[in-house]
Amino acid sequence: SEALLDRRVACLERHRAALGVALDVLAHADADAVEHASELVAALEPVAQCDDLEALRGSQAQPPPEADKQAVAATETLLSRGRALKAISRADQAIRPLEEAAAAAERIGHDPLTARVLSELGHAQTSAHLRDKASKNLHRAAVLATTLGDAHLLANTWIRLGRMLGENESRNEDGLRWLDYAEAALSRESTPDLGLVSDLALARASLLSELGRIDEALAVLEAANQKLPPGSDPTTAELFLR
Repeated sequence: SEALLDRRVACLERHRAALGVALDVLAHADADAVEHASELVAALEPVAQCDDLEALRGSQAQPPPEADKQAVAATETLLSRGRALKAISRADQAIRPLEEAAAAAERIGHDPLTARVLSELGHAQTSAHLRDKASKNLHRAAVLATTLGDAHLLANTWIRLGRMLGENESRNEDGLRWLDYAEAALSRESTPDLGLVSDLALARASLLSELGRIDEALAVLEAANQKLPPGSDPTTAELFLR
């Protein structure tokens, strides 16, 4: 339909703009930050999302009102800059554009954008050791993602919560419970993102290792690698095993 085509074009444009911002951040980065170029590429949202017709029909892909499109585009730029800075290990610098994006998204009142911004802001705040703020923003992002039916964002946000609880607060058992929720969300996707599958496996293996359950951790990583289609690039979990 024409409406679905419009949503796909908007999705592709959002990914194109995010790539442009990432390249700009990399072009102005110092030598140390450039070493994280691969992480920057990995942090880009998969463009395959724009081929997921079920997701495009969902409320998470609902376009903003025409009057808000310019404001949304400016907010997306802030979001992309913050995500890129976080990816090159500049979490402290990432927080400001992400906080500006969060404030802008709240003013606009577009829940799909607000949910994505809050998840990224919470992720950066975790790295900057602002755990109370991170927990608040990640939980709010999860609530919005649940309401929107955005399984991909929900899984990603719960993985981030699980990591934060385990790696930063030594609450490994609580972290594993959040990772169980993330796995359930991923199972609802018709074609799960291999990057998220890998992130989930690594997060679970890390927490299990902290609990001394090394055999279980290795089994989790092996199972994640079995989900790779033949001839695909190795996930982070496979590289970790090597």
